[in-house]
Amino acid sequence: MRQLRPYQTQALDTVSAHWRRGARAVLLVAPTGSGKTTIGAEAVRRSVARGKKCLWIAHRRELITQAFDRLCSEGIACGVIMADDKRADDTAPVQVCSIDTLTARGARPPADLVIWDEAHHCAAATWRDLHRAYSGSFHLGLTATPERGDGTPLGDVFEDMVIGASVRELTEMGFLVPCEVIAPPVKLDQGQLALDPVAAYQELAAGRQAVLYTGFVADAHETARRFVEAGIPAAAVDGAMPMADRDDVLQRFARGDLRVVTNVNVLTEGWDAPQTAVCILGRRVGHAGLYLQMVGRVLRPAEGKTSALVIDLAGSAVEHGTPDEDRDYSLQGNGITRQKSTKEALTVCRNCGRFGRTYPCKRCGYQPERQEIVIKPTKLVTVSQGTGPVKIDWQRLQALCSLCKAKGHKHGWVWFKYKEQTGDEIPFNAVMKAMRNA
Repeated sequence: MRQLRPYQTQALDTVSAHWRRGARAVLLVAPTGSGKTTIGAEAVRRSVARGKKCLWIAHRRELITQAFDRLCSEGIACGVIMADDKRADDTAPVQVCSIDTLTARGARPPADLVIWDEAHHCAAATWRDLHRAYSGSFHLGLTATPERGDGTPLGDVFEDMVIGASVRELTEMGFLVPCEVIAPPVKLDQGQLALDPVAAYQELAAGRQAVLYTGFVADAHETARRFVEAGIPAAAVDGAMPMADRDDVLQRFARGDLRVVTNVNVLTEGWDAPQTAVCILGRRVGHAGLYLQMVGRVLRPAEGKTSALVIDLAGSAVEHGTPDEDRDYSLQGNGITRQKSTKEALTVCRNCGRFGRTYPCKRCGYQPERQEIVIKPTKLVTVSQGTGPVKIDWQRLQALCSLCKAKGHKHGWVWFKYKEQTGDEIPFNAVMKAMRNA
């Protein structure tokens, strides 16, 4: 049996206390690299030891294999329910399942405990339908980011939430590496980057293994080609690639044969490559959960790795902050919220762009010179207060949503058209809400 770290033991004990008090479905929130799979495996081991049956549900092949291997390493008999998988064992007390396969087959194996991997997906219709089928079971959701892009709250599925250790705490304990963020001082417009990704890598991260996130699949492949032309071994992965080809790229990256791997959203969940030291954001990331999933890929420790670097070329960190910021989590409304005190403490180095809290800059040593105050006699006038948050013209927004649906456009079209017509940038959650009512 793998020995749990103290914070893992405390998290699982707290989850169990919620179950004993009557909550059936509990969501555990802990950062990428905190060992959520280890905590879930221990919950399964305890349950099986009492003669109970368990399901472990995930939506990606990598997550299913990861969970299966971990459970087997704990001596727990498991079967796999996934299309074309040869690890099936109907007699095993634990079934590690693909949610797509369960849905397609209409299969509902018996379970006293259900583990939901990457549980922020549970608000989706397919996941909720399956959740309702196990209303009499206990549920444990595992996620680093309790927020969905469409704003649907997870409180519709989970009754209680348990917060594990934060990124800051895990870094102080040595379970994650320190991370610095370099970004422009303002969030850039959609489609704008402060620097070409290849040039940014050469200037700021040369020789280190890096993952690059782009906005489009074509960009991922094109940028990988340009890395190679610059003498930097690189390759792209995408969701439409044959599985064998994708595995080959990731294995070459794991061996160190590649310096850079590029993608859009393939490497946001279920991909563990601790040697990856650099995350390059070659796109704007509007959703806090997706941002934290991306930057979290580089926080795991590895032999010879002492730190991580996020090169944010579009300024998403201006909105979402650094990975180690303290955040508030909720099952209602916005699932992830930056704490105001932490947000206000951040500054951007005027010399190198590093996000930090104090000068001199820990990256380049820059210290702003004290500027002498010059008194220039000028008449003072009253300045009116700002207008505050943008007021949304819901009638206009609803009309744009109806037109968007009629033309078959993507939701982003509404956001751009609204800004074009009014000059205001509105929260994308407002667009999603209006689209649901259109």
